[in-house]
Amino acid sequence: MSFVFSCEKSMDSKQNKWMKATFTGMDVSMTPCSGGYFFTIGDSSYRAFEIAANKILNEQSDFPKKYEVKIRYKAGGCYSTELSGKLVQITAIKQGK
Repeated sequence: MSFVFSCEKSMDSKQNKWMKATFTGMDVSMTPCSGGYFFTIGDSSYRAFEIAANKILNEQSDFPKKYEVKIRYKAGGCYSTELSGKLVQITAIKQGK
């Protein structure tokens, strides 16, 4: 039980903070729950399934791209099927420094 608590605490610590992210490409696998963008924060890899409305990241973007993002971990649907909790929602995005 305490293991689950510590994992949630670690995940919560990343939410609602600006973090430097390197976007590496789009998920074009065409499988259930596919789509979105692959990116890394530090040594961790993620896939963004939902991204806040923006004018800097789209299908014509050349990769890799550096942005700053705020992420949110969600539960249910496709979010519950992704391994290791690496499927996230991007709640805010801006040009990286």
